Amino acid sequence: MVKYSQQTIVSYLNELSSSRAVPGGGSATATIGALAASLSIMVARICMKKSLPKKRQKLAHTIRQFEIAKKRCIHIIDRDPIVYARVAAAYALSKNQANRTQK
Repeated sequence: MVKYSQQTIVSYLNELSSSRAVPGGGSATATIGALAASLSIMVARICMKKSLPKKRQKLAHTIRQFEIAKKRCIHIIDRDPIVYARVAAAYALSKNQANRTQK
């Protein structure tokens, strides 16, 4: 299975705009989440430079939380196509069983 999180942005976007079902909405949404977390980390780091020590501690905690969220989103980018394939296979199996019953 392709690791979409390891592709360049352009390559991933080209795959996303293909006629194939994957990568799809789940992977794209996780990509957006990872981008949002990354931007939030950047802003927090910029704010840390200008903050008092007590605020820096809170920002450091915030950065750690966004790092966790970013890692989870990156995991979902690659996991969503695998899960989709399993769901699609289950639907196909169910459809085949329904067709056999009707005959």
